[in-house]
Amino acid sequence: MTAAGRSAARGARHIGMMLLVGLALLPQVGAAAETWRAGSQGLRYRSDDGAVRLKLGGRLHYDAAWYDDDLTPLADDADVRRLRLNLSGRVGDDWSFKIDRDVGGTSRGWKNVWLAWSGVDHLRLSAGNQIAPFGVEQLQSSNSTLLMERSLMSALTPSFLKGVQARYALGDWTATAGYFGDPLGDEFGQNNASGQGPLGRLTFAPQHRRYRTLHFGASIQQRSLDAGSEFRLRTRPESGVADAVLLDTGRIVDADEFVAYGAEGIWRYRGWSAQAEYVRMDLQRHIGSDLRFDGGYAQLGYVLTGESRRYSRASGTLGGIRPRHDWGALEVALRYSQLDLQDGDVSGGVGRNLGAGINWYLNRNVALSANFIRARARPNRRGDDETANVLQLRAQIHF
Repeated sequence: MTAAGRSAARGARHIGMMLLVGLALLPQVGAAAETWRAGSQGLRYRSDDGAVRLKLGGRLHYDAAWYDDDLTPLADDADVRRLRLNLSGRVGDDWSFKIDRDVGGTSRGWKNVWLAWSGVDHLRLSAGNQIAPFGVEQLQSSNSTLLMERSLMSALTPSFLKGVQARYALGDWTATAGYFGDPLGDEFGQNNASGQGPLGRLTFAPQHRRYRTLHFGASIQQRSLDAGSEFRLRTRPESGVADAVLLDTGRIVDADEFVAYGAEGIWRYRGWSAQAEYVRMDLQRHIGSDLRFDGGYAQLGYVLTGESRRYSRASGTLGGIRPRHDWGALEVALRYSQLDLQDGDVSGGVGRNLGAGINWYLNRNVALSANFIRARARPNRRGDDETANVLQLRAQIHF
């Protein structure tokens, strides 16, 4: 059997296991069939007394990309970017869980695998594999990002990590703190270095109405790296199916720990939305001199058909769009992003990307996207200047 065949077989087994877990959790009641509902939010189950609520959902992102490369070869490609099935639910008023695995394309592995308790007003405790609470871009669902891929800056921020966290949300404020180790499985989304440490995020929304939001936030992460860990930062040119990178620090084998600081802002007014972040990372080494890397982005979106992106006070993030027209909703987007991986004896390159896109939301579950990315590396990871252009399309289904 080929490697692709073995991967598909493993994915099928994982999906089968999740379905079996879902079936095992269902109460054995005579009227069970009447409590199942299929709709835009997936396949849902609710027990007669409402004590058990389950949902089977998923997402499929299929991307195609064409590259006008320069010095670094980039091969045109079409692939499954994400293929996930998830099982989530609530038991009673206080307990919730989610199990989520990606079996396709470029992002295979366990994602959400956590259990949460919310038995105290405004407080939520969770444990397991979950999005680490740093910044706003990584916390937003990939189903509702403004452009198809997250910015260059995301190389500096954590994604899924295994640990515990507490989030307190009251009025205009949210405060989240946690302690995290390595992600579940062997896939490291941030820097490929094994370690552990605390994270924290604080947000404040002094203005929030139905069609208007102003939001500020700050984050901090400290991570002590295990002895022998190989720290590495790299990123594709904001294209998930690209087979090469322009920016790459290479393996840094003498890293001890790092501290990352982040600042974020969101503005929303009716069909307009704007979002910006900046992250600085200070890396300490036991042999070489300490290093500093940084990055950021600013993006602007406008919904041509009059809808507005939703804002969540509880999580301090922007959500997706719910079309009001039979034929859907249209949104246009612009983004500038920057990442500097050049310091001391490390020459990872400096990238500055300009991206533009259009999103067509056919309904709440189906969307089509087109992006153009102009990726400039001055210099790239080899010390040379180059520019690459990317045209990419996505067909997306989520429920």
